Formats: sequence, C-alpha cells, structure tokens
Amino acid sequence: MIDLSKLTQEQRWGVDFATLEANKPIVTENEQITASNASLPDADKKPLKQLFTAQTYIESVMRYACDSYYKQLIEFKKKNALAMFDALTPEQQAALVAQLQIPDVLPS
Repeated sequence: MIDLSKLTQEQRWGVDFATLEANKPIVTENEQITASNASLPDADKKPLKQLFTAQTYIESVMRYACDSYYKQLIEFKKKNALAMFDALTPEQQAALVAQLQIPDVLPS
C-alpha cells in the first residue's frame, strides 16, 4: 500500500484532481447503469462500478506503470536474445534451433 500521507500537499491536490478526472467516466457509466436498471427487476440489476479513492487510483496507476515496465523488459530481452542469436555461427544457430525444436518449415 502506498502511504499518501508522505506526499506533499501539492502532490495530494494533484492526486485528488486526477482521481476526480478518472471518476468522470465511471460516474457517466453508473448513470447509464442506473437508468437501465430502473426497468429491471432487482435480480437482474447490474451493480454500479466503484469510484476510485485517491488510494485506489494511485494503486491502479502504479499497477499500470509496472505492467508497462514489465512489457518493456520483455522487449529488451527479446532484442538481446535476437542479437545473441545473430552473433552465433551458422552451426551454433542450427544447434539452437534444433534444441528449441523449431521446425524448418512453419505450417500455414
């Protein structure tokens, strides 16, 4: 959990503003859900979506950032693996392809 009390006052204001902005589409969607629920029996009503709090908003931003960083790491690994493969001799490349059981002709 991120301790928001360690942010400066200006940073907390920024988080509050960002949270309000992030909640706007949720409020709109909840209004649509409420309108469509009005004609439905209780058993068929869809639940309203939860609004962000400052804490849950910052956590969602951090999850998004970490997912993005992980994707960048995977791309970095792929590029390095390809560069390492390209640096091998043709015989070493063939041995690696055989070890990984990559077929000579890929099915269409």
